[in-house]
Amino acid sequence: MWVLAHLDVVPPGEKGADGSWKGWDSDPFVVRRIGDILVGRGVSDDQQAIVSAIFATRALSENGLEPAHTVKLLFVADEETGSRCGLVHVLRAHGSIFSAQDSILVPDWGKEDASLIEVAEKSVLWLECRIKGKQAHASRPDLGINTARAAAWLTYMLDEGLKASFSKVDHLYDVPRSTFEPTMRRANVPNINTIPAEDVFCFDCRVLPHYSLDSVMAFVHAQCRRADGLHGTTTEVAVRNRQDAPPPTPADSPAVRKLRTAIHKVYGVEPSTTGIGGMTLASPLRERGLPAAVWMTCAPTGHQVNESCHIGHMVGDARVFAHVYLDGS
Repeated sequence: MWVLAHLDVVPPGEKGADGSWKGWDSDPFVVRRIGDILVGRGVSDDQQAIVSAIFATRALSENGLEPAHTVKLLFVADEETGSRCGLVHVLRAHGSIFSAQDSILVPDWGKEDASLIEVAEKSVLWLECRIKGKQAHASRPDLGINTARAAAWLTYMLDEGLKASFSKVDHLYDVPRSTFEPTMRRANVPNINTIPAEDVFCFDCRVLPHYSLDSVMAFVHAQCRRADGLHGTTTEVAVRNRQDAPPPTPADSPAVRKLRTAIHKVYGVEPSTTGIGGMTLASPLRERGLPAAVWMTCAPTGHQVNESCHIGHMVGDARVFAHVYLDGS
């Protein structure tokens, strides 16, 4: 019986002119307690899971309770950027530590009412579009090739076109459609009166497994060629992360069955199964035929300012893990 969680966290966000983190009510790297709530970067994603798993294991040991199966905890890094230096490396270098007969729990996603177990994830594609043109004074656009304009046009065409071209709906998933979000944009020129010679922007794509990522890439490249033809630019597309959707975990797998029973005992709910946008630690496991169940009880505050977790959720989830450890079915 494995419990896998990740140690790394995402950055807090942007800093203001005074050096404080924008939107945060306190230092994000100093845990603050407000009643039964803990606030700080990473307290929900994914330190709550680490604490729950350790305390469940400790409780069995201190009370002389024998688990039904060997219990192993594995905490890895690099989950937030694709797991290549974390779980993917572990699987490549030490994959024999896992068996197809193991039950694997990944507490890294969930609902506040404990009602959903994640068994499927979308494909993930992170793209960086780099547009090259020619720098010039802003009063002489005839002497330059404006990459800011080309980037704005291309961002819009990808934003609208990807959603329209890959529009299937699957209600297994918590967001039932593929999502294509423009995110990071790199700084270009430092002054207003210069036409930039280069503009870089990124897209985060979470794609239903009904579509291949190759077909998404073909669409992106076609739009880049259109942008270059209209604006005289040269566009390069770099894939910063790609994770094709693995087969889902069967809803009747041992890990899911054990979780259902334990959640009902602790929280009194009958959980159902669902899919999410992707890239938990379950994905590289599922790629290797290792069925993993993703579940925890949490508010949707991960990656946000004032990230928080409820101490009661940590305690309740520790109880769920303890029930799973003791379940011999």
